[in-house]
Amino acid sequence: MPPTARVLALAALLFFLLSSGPPLARTTAASTAQQISADPYTNTTSQHETEVEPDTYAHGSTVVAAFQVGRFTNGGASNIGWATSTDAGITWTHGYLASLTAFATPPGSAGRASDPSVAYDETLGVWLIASLTLTSGGTVIGIVVSQSVGRRASDSPEWRCLSGRSSTRPRPRLDVTDRQEAVINGAVHRH
Repeated sequence: MPPTARVLALAALLFFLLSSGPPLARTTAASTAQQISADPYTNTTSQHETEVEPDTYAHGSTVVAAFQVGRFTNGGASNIGWATSTDAGITWTHGYLASLTAFATPPGSAGRASDPSVAYDETLGVWLIASLTLTSGGTVIGIVVSQSVGRRASDSPEWRCLSGRSSTRPRPRLDVTDRQEAVINGAVHRH
C-alpha cells in the first residue's frame, strides 16, 4: 500500500473510532461518589463536617482508608478516622481511633492528631495506621501506631494503640520516613 493510502486509511479508521460513540471506558457502569464516614465531633475548637488528608492502602480486595476528622485551622484534627472495605469498595465500615486524642472514645492524651498513613503487614496479617500526635496548641509530640485487632481490618471495629506498649506477641516493626513511605518489617511501602 502506498504511503498516501496508508495515511488515508489511518485517518478513516480514526474518524470511525471517534465518531462511533463514547469511548469504551465510558460504556461501563457509571461510578458514583459514596460517603464512607462523617465527622461525629462537636468540640468548638475545630472545624466540623470535615474529614481531610486521607491515605489509603489496598491488599487483595481489602481497602483501608485513614483521614483527619474535625480539622483545626492551624494543624491537626480532633481525631483520626478509618474506613474499611473488604469487597473492593462496594461496602464500607468506619470508625475513629480510640485513645488517640482528648476527643477520642476513650480519650487519649494528645490534643490533636495529624498525617495518618495506612500500611498492611503481610507477615502478621494486620493493618496499621501511623499518626502524628500533637499538643492542643499544635506542637508535634510523636508518632503513634494503631493496629487492627482482628486478622483483617474488618474483623472488629476496634483498633489498638501499639506505641508505648510491651507485649510478648510478635509486633510489626514500622519505620516511618519523611519520603512518604513506611518500612514494615524491612519492606518499603511508598505512598
